[in-house]
Formats: sequence, structure tokens, C-alpha cells
Amino acid sequence: MQSWKLIDGEKMNRAHPRTFEIPSADTKRKLKPGHIVKLGFELRKPPPEVPSGERMWVRIIARDGDKFEGELDNTPVLVKDLQLRDVVEFEAKHVLSVE
Repeated sequence: MQSWKLIDGEKMNRAHPRTFEIPSADTKRKLKPGHIVKLGFELRKPPPEVPSGERMWVRIIARDGDKFEGELDNTPVLVKDLQLRDVVEFEAKHVLSVE
């Protein structure tokens, strides 16, 4: 089992619309391989002395509707079972930002 799960940005935006901004649905519809997006990785069982997760950039390598595959574009600090260039599967709802 992975030590992390992806943050559902759309759910967070509905709960906190003034403080948790995400890209528009139109922006997400235009995403394609080569684009870089930010995803939130939430630790399932974070130790009490560390943050509950981290946000990282992912370069999209494939898309099928609202489902994506992307390659991690930075080195994780807190998520120990991921490393630079690992492939991550995600959905449009997980996109927190677009570079």
C-alpha cells in the first residue's frame, strides 16, 4: 500500500472556495502531454512532527479523458516511496495548479 493518497482539489475547493483555488474546468480540459501540473500528496500516517504531505510538480505523459499519467518532476522530501521521474496516475480532480 502506498504511504500517500492524492488530494482531491475539487472537493477542497467546494469546501473552501475562497481560500483553496484550483484551475478552471476549461484549463483542465486543455491539459495534454508535456504540460506540468501540481498535485498534492497527503501522507496516510504522518509522524506527529512532520507536515501531513507535500505538493509536487508532475509532467503529464499520457491522457485518457479525465485520467492522466505523469512523471514526477521534483524530488520528494516527505513522501518516501516516490522519487524523481516515478510515474503517477491521477485524475483532473487532483490538479491543484498548472505551470
